[in-house]
Amino acid sequence: MSKFKKAGRVIFSVIRILFAIALFINPVDTYPLVVVVLSVSLILYGLSMIWFYITMARHMVGGQMTLYEGLAIFDLGMVSIGLVNIPSFFMILYLAVIHGLSGVFCMLRVNEARNYGGSWKFSFFSGVANLLIAILCIICIKNAGVAVYVYAIGLVYSSVFQLISTFRKTEVVYIQ
Repeated sequence: MSKFKKAGRVIFSVIRILFAIALFINPVDTYPLVVVVLSVSLILYGLSMIWFYITMARHMVGGQMTLYEGLAIFDLGMVSIGLVNIPSFFMILYLAVIHGLSGVFCMLRVNEARNYGGSWKFSFFSGVANLLIAILCIICIKNAGVAVYVYAIGLVYSSVFQLISTFRKTEVVYIQ
């Protein structure tokens, strides 16, 4: 990863942590803002994955999976834009499903990495954190501020994991 990309990831992570702190300070009034930010970020991430498929992944083995994942994330973003005017119960349930599925997928990656002898600890802790956030959503489903707190916790946790992965040393394999 280039130094420019590392700097961009660090700046973006710090901005997300500051946004999460602002959400912790005033959770009740920021519920619509959370829904909009979540929706826009899902839409942009889905579009970036679709763009990656168009420009590069279509030539890769298994590249169609990138397209399907991008379309699914884009659809999640489009659905979540309509959640601004519905009760917070459904938004909390929506967050619980997203975090639960993310945790399950991380655990599946852990199982695959262990079978092939790769690094699995990072994915394991990420999956456990996502599953704990999903359980927290289900336990506190009646409180409107919980959706904001869960989203803020998710922002902090994903930003910290992104910072860790940015500065983690990776192996470089040279093909001779």
